[in-house]
Amino acid sequence: MTIEEFKAFFESQCIPADLPFDEIAKRWGTINNNLDTILPSKLYRFRKVKRDEKGKDYMIDSLKSKTIATCSASCFSDKYDALCYFDEKKVWDLIVKLINKDTIQDFQSMVANGAYPDSLPEILKPLMLRDNQKIRETSAEDAVWMLRRAIANSPIKDRIITTLRNSMDFLRNDNTTQIACFTENVRSKFMWDMYADGYKGYALEYDFSGISLMFSLLALPNETTHSALLPVFYSDERYDLSNYRIESFIIDRFMATGIESLKPILHDIDLLDLCRPYLYKSTEYSREKEWRLICKWGNWNNKYADIVDFDKLKAIYYGPEISWSDREELHEIAINRELKEYNVRINYSSKSYDLDIEEV
Repeated sequence: MTIEEFKAFFESQCIPADLPFDEIAKRWGTINNNLDTILPSKLYRFRKVKRDEKGKDYMIDSLKSKTIATCSASCFSDKYDALCYFDEKKVWDLIVKLINKDTIQDFQSMVANGAYPDSLPEILKPLMLRDNQKIRETSAEDAVWMLRRAIANSPIKDRIITTLRNSMDFLRNDNTTQIACFTENVRSKFMWDMYADGYKGYALEYDFSGISLMFSLLALPNETTHSALLPVFYSDERYDLSNYRIESFIIDRFMATGIESLKPILHDIDLLDLCRPYLYKSTEYSREKEWRLICKWGNWNNKYADIVDFDKLKAIYYGPEISWSDREELHEIAINRELKEYNVRINYSSKSYDLDIEEV
């Protein structure tokens, strides 16, 4: 299976949130079986040394404590990272579907039984209070068109769209989702320049074989986080989260009404939509050949976190221009953790652009 084939397969999958745990695990297992065919034997992480006023570097401290440092998507320099897209036309399409003969009849029945107006979502109360008498006295068929026209000509539609538009970065700013980024190619000059401080930094080699796609890691401080290791998909379009975002918005406001006929119209929330947006990046970044470890925390409110690495770290690669003091600190970690060490050099005697790598 190729990355593109896996992308098509992954996009076809759905894990409804209300499935029993065993069925959720089974569907993740199917995804994992396909992922195993494309997971590289080695993945690399490029880092630069960035010390605080006390001379501490959080990434180096993470290596010492045998953890993988993660951060929320808001820390990434690419402002489109995890920035979702939604189709505004779908907002109206869903509202039209929600206002039908069955839902109007249910509403009229609730009014007759005295459940009105407390059960209405706040966003509809002004409109329904205004047209309540008409809706009660009109046939369900006529009330459908009356209510659809009323909403189309009221500020409600624009209010919903504006609310959704202003919340499209909700996953980017979600600190309960933490990410660690990896690449397939340790010889990439672009990666050394971009992510290892212009060759002044270092690279880390990880072997994630034997870890299932969906697994639990013991996170610090003593919390469990569910994590998935997946490839990044490069596309000319942002991930379309219309169905998830719109329907979760509508569910929050409409399902409390108790109108049973709404349920078949609204889809179940797809758990995969909580990680898919983190996997889509512009084709401009395709040279990175990126993979992401996406960690979902139950309750976390910090832009940074650490998860145990299960000794998956295997080697350190020293950039050609790394400082002696930084190299010595990393060398001590390599000795203590029994990691392999490699020197990365520019070959001034060769016509090739390839970097030379030799084991220390």
